[in-house]
Amino acid sequence: ARAVRADKLTLAGLAATLRLYEDPAAARRDIPVLAMLTMPPGELSRRAELLAGACGPPGNPRVERGVSAAGGGAFPGTDLPTTLVSLDAGLVGADELARRLRLGQPAVLARVAGGRVLLDPRTLPPDSLAEVGAAVARALASGDD
Repeated sequence: ARAVRADKLTLAGLAATLRLYEDPAAARRDIPVLAMLTMPPGELSRRAELLAGACGPPGNPRVERGVSAAGGGAFPGTDLPTTLVSLDAGLVGADELARRLRLGQPAVLARVAGGRVLLDPRTLPPDSLAEVGAAVARALASGDD
């Protein structure tokens, strides 16, 4: 049982996180995952528009309605309405563009659906939108083989 027993550092981290939940507004502000899960629709749309603009014209970015998957664990199979940026990968193909984005600097994780690459601004810090847009432009430019 010693191998699975929580140590003092783990308990201190858990206590600090639980203290944040005493104030729901502070929890939504200070716990990154909670902030992402509870992001207002207007903020999602605003971030999607900014990200689409930062991607530039080559990928023909479109802002469209979609869903965010909340993931497994305590929230399996739950979809949250979101606003996505949808990219046309052109001759490179959606799978290859998604691969280039994953391997680029910074690494950008995207989904592929309907032959397009989808970026969800819910998971991006606001100060990273320009950098992610530049990464998309580089990934598309490196496809001019």
